[in-house]
Amino acid sequence: MGQFISASALNITQIPAGIYNFNFYASLTNNNLSSYLIVEVYKLSSSLTQTLLFSLTGNDINSSVIIPYNINATQPAFNVNLTDYLMIKIYGKTTST
Repeated sequence: MGQFISASALNITQIPAGIYNFNFYASLTNNNLSSYLIVEVYKLSSSLTQTLLFSLTGNDINSSVIIPYNINATQPAFNVNLTDYLMIKIYGKTTST
């Protein structure tokens, strides 16, 4: 659904531990199916190597009306290089064929 990269290098050697909170608005046209969002957070090196830091899976989206949808989790600190970037990928998954 989307991929986002920080505008500049992190310029730090460690991302501190903390709560990662992602807020979306979501709805379904057919809420009889299991559908949810997945958020993946990567560090991206200057040579474009992607290293997955963590992945979060949201709860089932079960509304036909657009409503706020939150995914959050506490994560440990992550070591990074000064020249690394932060990259976030967002996916949608469903049991629909």
